[in-house]
Amino acid sequence: MTTEITPLERVASAIGLSCFDIAQMLDATPGIVEAWLSGQITPSPPSREKLDELLLVLEGLFAKMTPRAAHTWLTTPSNALDYYEPLDLLRRGDLYSVMRVIDAMPRAIRLDRLQPAVAHD
Repeated sequence: MTTEITPLERVASAIGLSCFDIAQMLDATPGIVEAWLSGQITPSPPSREKLDELLLVLEGLFAKMTPRAAHTWLTTPSNALDYYEPLDLLRRGDLYSVMRVIDAMPRAIRLDRLQPAVAHD
């Protein structure tokens, strides 16, 4: 069993993406994606590249948006992407356009990632 894909599973889960959502973005079946994530099968080199690219996109979103906002952004037409859904462009393999928009987003203060302050007596 391999743990190579664990970061993708972790980030996708934090954003609220299911195995089905990941499969849509990779243009694969949910069963294949589950097998990749569990380490039952090793992805082919082109599939491995798609997985790595998807991880870059999701990490970029996670750094700049709350998980709920990232999920919504992926599935909503964007005027910055000629009114395509980012999910559709990822499915088509257009990582460059999606990453260009993510990189241009201002970095938000992620309140959900802040550690609570320790009270001092």
